[in-house]
Amino acid sequence: MLVAAKVATPPMLYGNKYTLKEGETGDIWHMKSQRTVPLGNVGDQYLDHMRYDAKASPGAGRHSDPGGPEYKGFGLVDGKPEFMNKDGKAVGAGGTYYIIDGNQVAFDDSKFKAGDEVASFMIFPLKGDRADIKISASWANGVWTSEVSRKLTTGSKHDVQFNDMNAKYGFGFSAFDNAQVRHAVHYDPLYLSFGK
Repeated sequence: MLVAAKVATPPMLYGNKYTLKEGETGDIWHMKSQRTVPLGNVGDQYLDHMRYDAKASPGAGRHSDPGGPEYKGFGLVDGKPEFMNKDGKAVGAGGTYYIIDGNQVAFDDSKFKAGDEVASFMIFPLKGDRADIKISASWANGVWTSEVSRKLTTGSKHDVQFNDMNAKYGFGFSAFDNAQVRHAVHYDPLYLSFGK
């Protein structure tokens, strides 16, 4: 069972996530359209029993599987972004808000005009446990379609193993669109079961 709880002491602004007991695992598949999807991954994370502590466990029970980082922001140099994508395109002209690591070059403001939006972070391929979940996403007729895949059994201690085809696996789902931490959630229990 997974718990997303708001607790009085000590508080986290948007609630603490953790499992009820030590030894329980919650598997989080966190798809990020700008940080993981361009490189074909969904961020693989997990929950354990850790309660919030500002120093020892600031994310409470929520952790990333080993194999990151997925992204890193970069700052300004003399008031301008440190990097740009080597194609030199602004976001509205076919560019992206991210730069795939290896495609960065020093920023050249002669390539842009006032008001252009440019990339502000680099993304990196995920590795190991963190790269267990693959994704293919496409846009057609005004709709995003995402196909996600993962081995039924990964062998990772951080993943729920789908090793019993007769079991029902409880799960939850939330989505957000440019809302940072305000998610649309589904409150009723959902279960994954395998067809015969």
